[in-house]
Amino acid sequence: MPGEMTQGSVPVPDPTKLTTDAVDRAIRDLKELFDTRIDGIVSLLENRIALLEKGRQEADRASEKAIDKAEAAMVKQIEQMRMAFESAEHNLAERLSRIEGRVDGGLTQRTEGRASTTLVVGLVALAVSIAIGGITLIALLVTH
Repeated sequence: MPGEMTQGSVPVPDPTKLTTDAVDRAIRDLKELFDTRIDGIVSLLENRIALLEKGRQEADRASEKAIDKAEAAMVKQIEQMRMAFESAEHNLAERLSRIEGRVDGGLTQRTEGRASTTLVVGLVALAVSIAIGGITLIALLVTH
């Protein structure tokens, strides 16, 4: 009978082979498409990582500059404080010298002279203590 298939015969072209070939081509095409997309994603990620690294390096340089600037400002402040302490010490020494001159010249009574000298020595000791404390504080700030 025409149009009937017999068992065991394979039509030409074989539909199973055609289907398998079509599926294989589709798989190969999909694989190429995914590989292309994955390569693009990897390239994009590599570019972003490079940009982030560049940004980090620039931030590091900016931080180093800021630290250097802050250190220079701190050194300048310390020098100004040192000069202020030296000036205060000089002023106190001058006052002490004037007071001692008065005591030695007999301008004050002996007991008042002792009290004045004791007061001045106490003030000088206080000024020196403040200066040492200030220098110690500055040293602590600089080291931390």
